[in-house]
Amino acid sequence: MKALLYALLLGLVSCQSKTAQNYTWEIQELSGEQCPDENCARVNLTFPIFSGNDGGDSINLRIEEKLHTYFFDDSADLVLEDKIEVFIKDFSEFKAEFPEASGDWELEVKSDITYQSDSLISVFFEYYVFTGGAHPNSSVSFLNFDALTGEEVGMEDLILDDKELMGMAEQSFREFHQIPQTQELNESNQFFIPESGFFLPQAMGFKDGKFWLIYSPYEIGPYAMGYTELSFELEKLKGIVRQ
Repeated sequence: MKALLYALLLGLVSCQSKTAQNYTWEIQELSGEQCPDENCARVNLTFPIFSGNDGGDSINLRIEEKLHTYFFDDSADLVLEDKIEVFIKDFSEFKAEFPEASGDWELEVKSDITYQSDSLISVFFEYYVFTGGAHPNSSVSFLNFDALTGEEVGMEDLILDDKELMGMAEQSFREFHQIPQTQELNESNQFFIPESGFFLPQAMGFKDGKFWLIYSPYEIGPYAMGYTELSFELEKLKGIVRQ
């Protein structure tokens, strides 16, 4: 059996913040791997660690809390390294009980800073997990922070004009899926639209110089639909979304 491997890599990337608050950060990586036979269990987490401003501690704590939610084990007293070990241990126990089972287990979370202004910081997360079954699962999400205090900015504070953003989002959604204005979105049962009507996704934030609304698989449609990624130019969102 290959030895259990853990790596803690600090300072792989170091970037000077361009905001007035003078944040600095580095990308940290935590990983683990074990191969009891030709199949392996692998975990890899990459995430930014902030320093240089009192608000950095608040951001770091919230990012760590977010990373914990990606693991099946919800024990509050375990650190991330422990949860990596539990994931790999579960795979070894599974292989011992079902040695004929094939396939790897994998859990990966990639996160990075995708936007900074004097007002906001966005951190974007990409999650992938496979532990057997018909297909892997994945999702994306944002955490948005007040650049001065480091406190998380919730949807209610990020969106300045709900009605206007909802209208823009539905129009973009129709264009993305080629649904004419004359057709109700839930008419063909193609989408998961509740009785209350169209809704905004959980994942909203800034990257690549734009504002994004991203619906993950199962959020508004079946797995086969994949992601619905809607992007908006920032100048069109003045007074609608905090920037």
